[in-house]
Amino acid sequence: MPKYYTTIPAELQDWILEQPVFWVGTAPKRGKHINISPKGTYSALLHLHSPTKLSYIDVTGSGSETISHLYDNGRITVMFNSFSTSPRIVRLFGRGTVTERDDARFDQLLDEIASSRAEKQEKGEMKAAGYTMEQMKPTIRSVITVDVFKVQSTCGYGVPIVPPTQGITSSPATAEEGIMKEEKLKADIKTPRFDDRPTILKWGVNKAQATSDTGKSQMEEYWVLNNSRSLDGLPGTRMARMLAGESLWVGEVIAWVKRWRDFLLGILVAVVLMVWLDNQEIWLRAGREIEVIVDLE
Repeated sequence: MPKYYTTIPAELQDWILEQPVFWVGTAPKRGKHINISPKGTYSALLHLHSPTKLSYIDVTGSGSETISHLYDNGRITVMFNSFSTSPRIVRLFGRGTVTERDDARFDQLLDEIASSRAEKQEKGEMKAAGYTMEQMKPTIRSVITVDVFKVQSTCGYGVPIVPPTQGITSSPATAEEGIMKEEKLKADIKTPRFDDRPTILKWGVNKAQATSDTGKSQMEEYWVLNNSRSLDGLPGTRMARMLAGESLWVGEVIAWVKRWRDFLLGILVAVVLMVWLDNQEIWLRAGREIEVIVDLE
């Protein structure tokens, strides 16, 4: 049976930070696309501020669905699940906010998350694929912060188990070696090993350092091309839109009109209908008055 909480319990906080992968789900108010994005904790650098608040670093990707949807309505679900022999799924329902590179709070959030990551690295719990925060910074387009209002914990029995990466493949030379291999196998089963994939960070760093013919970095050109709009045409990152020469307030007004189009259209139809009915009443009264005059004559 699922369990529900209004905050993240202490025992789930530690468990959440141990998971190597999590997913974020968002959707627009209008549009066909519901987005689910997988995140690796090394590159996303998840940080729990409190039992009701978390942030993760949003490294540059091939689209801006999550950012666009959060600007549109703020709804977000963050999901974690276990791939070990101890099954569990945790969903965090919340309201998300986007802090982009041009925001004064951006560096402050990065420093807070970096400090948290440094503490965990000392314990050997988290790596960033060999990249420091300073090296990663040119690849980061925003920090996503989620204010959690509901937590759901469920069994997770339907999620497959990731087998251990290294089993006992040869006969141990000594009894001690055999015990060590057996203990390692048990540890791998309890907490499956996920190797960091440095590809996106390496690609991002190279993009940020390379200059295009226009004078912009190749990363900036990539933002303009891929992060200016969502698949449903919603505004994407502010940085990408500014680099594209777009007037932000014009884009916001257009997005607002599209967001409230059905509501505004409904009001317009209601006003037209009321005017029409009112005119109908006027004509009916006029017709009755004419009939009275005719009868008097």
